[in-house]
Amino acid sequence: MVNDLIIRPRGTLKVAPRKRSVQYPGRTDPMKIMPYTDIRATHFDNDKAKGVAGRVVIGKNDGAGSFCMRIFEIAAGGNTPMHSHDWEHEIFFHAGAGEIYNNGKWSPVKAGSVAFIPANEEHQIRNSGRELLIFACLIPSTAPEL
Repeated sequence: MVNDLIIRPRGTLKVAPRKRSVQYPGRTDPMKIMPYTDIRATHFDNDKAKGVAGRVVIGKNDGAGSFCMRIFEIAAGGNTPMHSHDWEHEIFFHAGAGEIYNNGKWSPVKAGSVAFIPANEEHQIRNSGRELLIFACLIPSTAPEL
């Protein structure tokens, strides 16, 4: 068992056992580690979104109570819908090149870029490159997962 060292006032020390991680029903290990591609994608291809595949990789079904993590892939020439909503996004662009709409203009993004989209900010992401644009998107657990 791993222990934590606690320093008390007057410099005395106490070793306290570390709390065990929360166990989730149906799982023997509380940590989820897997390739994101093992999760089935939901595809969006209509008049508002083109060439988009989205996956909920960590969400309510995993016991995540604060955030939901989604991975999106946008095909070359594809785009998410232009939209806004009552929650923020935190985005990390993993691969590819594209653009994100913000305050009436398009800004370039590429692998390694990050974006913070405040609540109620109109936004859209499009792939301006030749390869898949892949990004992780975090949202509050109170928002629809996908």
